[in-house]
Amino acid sequence: MAGNGTGTGGTNTGDVGRNCGEIFWVHVEIDKVPTLVEVTLSSIFLVPDESNAVRLDLQNGWSHYGGDYGKAKYVLMDNICVLQGMIKDGAQNVLIAQLPEACRPKANRLIFNMNLQHFSARVDVLSNGEMYFMNTESWTTTWLSQA
Repeated sequence: MAGNGTGTGGTNTGDVGRNCGEIFWVHVEIDKVPTLVEVTLSSIFLVPDESNAVRLDLQNGWSHYGGDYGKAKYVLMDNICVLQGMIKDGAQNVLIAQLPEACRPKANRLIFNMNLQHFSARVDVLSNGEMYFMNTESWTTTWLSQA
């Protein structure tokens, strides 16, 4: 799982190993290595039991990244819907997936900050369950972490 962390140098990636649970800090801007490293782990949310995980049906060119990062899925835990996995190769401002009723916001829309390599990405979830990648900047990677 690749998670989004905030450090003194901006947004960073934290990888959590699937088999051993080790957390690795990944700073991807080689030419901008920070002199002071402070990374918060408060945004990492781990699901210890994935027996009720359901794979997301991706749309509009988005596909599952796979490998060690896992396929995109959701897990319901104590009335909390947790998105996991990594997706790739989709377009901006298009429908990524339709979330089930149990994962839909009661409000009109929820806006989330997700990891897009060394940037933050905006993902909107509408009250009908539609999930959109709303990035307006040019992006140099083909993947998006849902962690």
